[in-house]
Amino acid sequence: ATGSSATSSFTRYAIRPRWPSLQINAFLTHLAVKEEVSSSTQNQALCALLFLYRHVLDKPIGDLGDVIRARKPMRLPVVMTREELKPC
Repeated sequence: ATGSSATSSFTRYAIRPRWPSLQINAFLTHLAVKEEVSSSTQNQALCALLFLYRHVLDKPIGDLGDVIRARKPMRLPVVMTREELKPC
């Protein structure tokens, strides 16, 4: 998801305009839990929303509290065998 699609999705998701920190927290948690987005997608959505509130709407956000973060996948290191290391 791009930043613009995240913010447009957020505007449809937002219910309480008086508490942006609760809206943002709920939306980012929704992305991680229900939509199962990647951590980079959730981070991009957070950055887009912070930009929207700070620079476009000129509204304070407040404390976001504990946002449930999407998990980065565990990556196993690539290990080559001795045969793969030998020149052809």
